[in-house]
Amino acid sequence: MTATDPDDGAPARPSGADPSGDGDVDMDALYGLLADRRCRDVLTYLREAGGTATFAGAVAHLADGDRSRVAAALCHACLPRLRAAGAVETEGGRIELTPPAALEWLLAWSGSVRDAPSGRSLGEWFSLLRDGRRRRVLGLLREHNVLSLGDAAEEIAVEERGEPITAIPRQEVLDVYFSLYHDHVPRLADAGVIEYDQESDTLAIDRTSLPVSLPGVPDARN
Repeated sequence: MTATDPDDGAPARPSGADPSGDGDVDMDALYGLLADRRCRDVLTYLREAGGTATFAGAVAHLADGDRSRVAAALCHACLPRLRAAGAVETEGGRIELTPPAALEWLLAWSGSVRDAPSGRSLGEWFSLLRDGRRRRVLGLLREHNVLSLGDAAEEIAVEERGEPITAIPRQEVLDVYFSLYHDHVPRLADAGVIEYDQESDTLAIDRTSLPVSLPGVPDARN
């Protein structure tokens, strides 16, 4: 079982628990934003600067060499993404931090990951958690410790459709099952946070490899 291509361009799916309490927030997009080191560095710098800074100041802070290259990356790649997410506003050479509550929550959480037992980087954690189905698998395993892949697929299908399992076409449940089998479970297993036994078709969580809390993932530790 091998992971497929990265999630870029994949259809949006319901993202599960939303730490902001606002169901309209696209949590998958926010995780993807924070998986980008440069975007994350800009947001962290703005928070430390009191919420506002000049474009030149941001470039000077972030550049470790060629400032023109950093300026171009901020202007043409990073800042447009941050503006589109509602995280910043720019005017007259200044950048102002205007993050949605969920993004502010994720930024505050990110400090705890530095001491995570696995030693994974922030970018790796945000990339791993950027898909709602992966977050839901971890939430289910935190609750049950061990779960069959079929049961996980049914739970996720019920959550995404908002209907009882008896009302969901079997093919839709199978579609969820195969997306977990071919994509999300391999990613989580490769990261060392779960184990998958193909013979019994069961999943088990490795709590020692996880931070104490994960944004958007229910914490049901016993």
